[in-house]
Amino acid sequence: MARRKLAKLPEYVLHVFHANDEQTRKRLVVFLIRTVKDFVNFGYEILLEDSHKEREIGLRIHGLHTPAMIMPGTGPAYGFRAFQHLSGRYVVSVAKLNRTTNEFIIEISPDAITLIQSPSNPFVQFTTEVFNIH
Repeated sequence: MARRKLAKLPEYVLHVFHANDEQTRKRLVVFLIRTVKDFVNFGYEILLEDSHKEREIGLRIHGLHTPAMIMPGTGPAYGFRAFQHLSGRYVVSVAKLNRTTNEFIIEISPDAITLIQSPSNPFVQFTTEVFNIH
């Protein structure tokens, strides 16, 4: 009997959406990574390292961090970066500590963000859904 290899479910979700910076009143593109898993004790932060050069945006996940003020809470862990003046086609790469990387190609316009290409069997699921940061 042949064995079927089960596809791994994504561990993270990458939200890419437009937002307005309340202080500078400038338009931003937010790249937010959250865990699929909800945590029931604390609100954890995902430690992210970012890079941006020309048409490439890189996000490296460095693990979870407990905030300085440990307050009980439930929900996913998340981390984000925001960039100004993005327009056009970009390659977005998300990497884990073990160097596993997913690459997405997106198109950013003033009104929309469109996914052009995504990897097969990704560990990160892509969405343009706005994620409200508490």
